[in-house]
Amino acid sequence: SIVSMPASLFNEEMCFFRDKEYEVASLRILARSIVEKQELEEKTIFLSFDDGLESLYRDVFPILMSKGCNATVFLVTGHIGGRADWYPKESGGVVPPLPIMDWSQIREMHRYGIDFQAHTHTHAHLTEIPLNVVAEEAIRSKKIIEDRLGSPVDVFCYPNGKYSPEIVSVIRDCGFKSAVTMSLGVYRPGDDPFQIK
Repeated sequence: SIVSMPASLFNEEMCFFRDKEYEVASLRILARSIVEKQELEEKTIFLSFDDGLESLYRDVFPILMSKGCNATVFLVTGHIGGRADWYPKESGGVVPPLPIMDWSQIREMHRYGIDFQAHTHTHAHLTEIPLNVVAEEAIRSKKIIEDRLGSPVDVFCYPNGKYSPEIVSVIRDCGFKSAVTMSLGVYRPGDDPFQIK
């Protein structure tokens, strides 16, 4: 999982995928294919971004649009229009509390087909809180995005990639169809849709 890269390098990568005729899609497509047991095109990759940083709107969104690519953004709904104030602690002070997009930017991206999914309300470490609070974090994030954008939220992203079998069960019970981890690997049909690599 890449933490960051220059916009110019990201542009080169998107050019490569388009030149090689890859479909650069949102995770909503993968979630639907899992539920409906549909085959995906062999040359499909899924692009996702955690947290909803403002740099996505400024730097990434124009590149995606110019290349005809799509992506999923996992939003921390309690910080929309604010800052990722967990970054300094989690990076040992290396990364400042970077700005997060506001709802007007999110709505504009959504109008152009960018997919927004749930990443909790506060970016809580799910393995450190009670399971009922895990459910509250997931459901609140899901409901806010659905209410604001008017489209279903089916995919969840575990903050920091931390989860357990019990957390997987909670997320499934919250009405999600799949969830992504930070584990490296390739998704294959038959893999657990709530532990997508």
